[in-house]
Amino acid sequence: MLITEPNTILLAKPNKKIEKIYEGCYSDIFQRLKNTLEKYHEVHILDLPDIWIRDFAPFFTDKNAIPLLYKPPYQSFSKSEQIQSECLKHFHDFPIQSECLKHFHDFPIPLPIRFDGGNLIANRQGIGIATKKPLELNNISQKEMNLLMAELFGIQQMIWLPYETGDTIAHIDGMMQFLDDTTLIINEPNSKELKKCHQILQQACPHIKLVDIPCKPTYEKYYGWESVKGVYVNFLQTSKIILLPIYDMPTDEEVLNIIQNHTHKPVIPINARKISKFGGSIHCLTNGY
Repeated sequence: MLITEPNTILLAKPNKKIEKIYEGCYSDIFQRLKNTLEKYHEVHILDLPDIWIRDFAPFFTDKNAIPLLYKPPYQSFSKSEQIQSECLKHFHDFPIQSECLKHFHDFPIPLPIRFDGGNLIANRQGIGIATKKPLELNNISQKEMNLLMAELFGIQQMIWLPYETGDTIAHIDGMMQFLDDTTLIINEPNSKELKKCHQILQQACPHIKLVDIPCKPTYEKYYGWESVKGVYVNFLQTSKIILLPIYDMPTDEEVLNIIQNHTHKPVIPINARKISKFGGSIHCLTNGY
């Protein structure tokens, strides 16, 4: 099964190149994430060429680390391959037990399935959720992808959802996240695509409680990236805490209270306003096992 509440947390190390790319916005949130996480968990700092470790790191299960191909449509393939290659150098010691990996002797070579880490969420009951972007990128049938998800990650029920027109990233962790096995935190249905997502989820998983939270994105564009300021579902849940992004917005406290009312874990706010203009937030910046 996919690890959904990690004990060891991964972060990318700030360096001069990263600080130049992200205009000094990363080192501050990195330090606050690191300081907070170290109170509860072991934190591994990896020397990487980019900060969005969620998307290019392996998928971690209770048995192994499984890399799928990080080859997103929103940047050059050569850059993506370099980023993933640098990341996977850190995971040579992970065990390989999946049948799908037996022919890949030079681990960590990723399986040739294009799938960003931010586009898969799952609970411990074997339910997985993603947008339809990987089906399109791989030109693969839903049935074939479902079989792969079952073999690789133990996902027995895979739900594929629409995404908004023009969304080149189309990651599910900007739309919803499991809080526990039967509670799904989801953006309020303020678009036809999100309304459709609500309908599909209610029909496919009637036992899952959908908890709507405010989502007030500013839709600002920055170097071609759409800001995620106002997107709260991009939180990190570990085995002990929840780190919730806040944005100096009137909805910050409301969302914090909603999520705290649905979990026994402490919900700790982390200001992600500056980094959010680059299209990602706390879940995107972290990974773990």
